[in-house]
Amino acid sequence: MKNVTASLAMGLVLATTSAAHAGSEQGQQVAECKTQLTAVYGADTHVRVIGKASVREPVMTFSVHPRGERHLRVSCTRTPDGGISMMDRYGIALAMPEQQGSKVLGELF
Repeated sequence: MKNVTASLAMGLVLATTSAAHAGSEQGQQVAECKTQLTAVYGADTHVRVIGKASVREPVMTFSVHPRGERHLRVSCTRTPDGGISMMDRYGIALAMPEQQGSKVLGELF
């Protein structure tokens, strides 16, 4: 009986730890997406999370309110190389500040 109780306690500890780890990864992704969105739209932009979905990779949906402009919805996902990818509700990718001088965007525009 002692082993069963110890096993149940260990399972509870491991389940709590993995849930906290997943929560910290989502929190980090939210912070990175908000930082990128304020860099793209300006420091006086109001950004809030309006949805989270996790099919294979967590997809965060944000409502972005740039000052003096209409609000928009942006989806933010983590890329396989650990970066952030953002697109509007029509599926058009948003240019990130560090990507604006990249060769790929230069070829597109």
